[in-house]
Amino acid sequence: MGAFTFALGITPIFWLYLLCMALTGIALPIFNVPATTLLQQKIDPDFLGRVFGVLGMISSVMMPMGMIFFGPVADIVTIEWLLIGSGLLIFVVGLLMFGNKSLIEAGRPTVQEGTAKETAA
Repeated sequence: MGAFTFALGITPIFWLYLLCMALTGIALPIFNVPATTLLQQKIDPDFLGRVFGVLGMISSVMMPMGMIFFGPVADIVTIEWLLIGSGLLIFVVGLLMFGNKSLIEAGRPTVQEGTAKETAA
């Protein structure tokens, strides 16, 4: 995501810009589906609706907050530089998350009662 956002800031050719935007749109579900699945596996079913409700509220608030912040900033800094900066930031955060041991541990599958492994033992 960070690389494609960075590419949006440096691409002078419109069809290449559209290609980067399409690849960003394709990559987004590749990250969102495992995150949603992980939440569904790790959160107690009694609290799952509340967690997804809070995530929905946070997602809904981020768009207007981004416009409030980046609207005036875009008058000072060009959009290209904003895309380059945010792309680099997303890339760095992704690298930091990639090596995070607690996130890796949270993503490991848990053995549940009644699975094939336990019945075989």
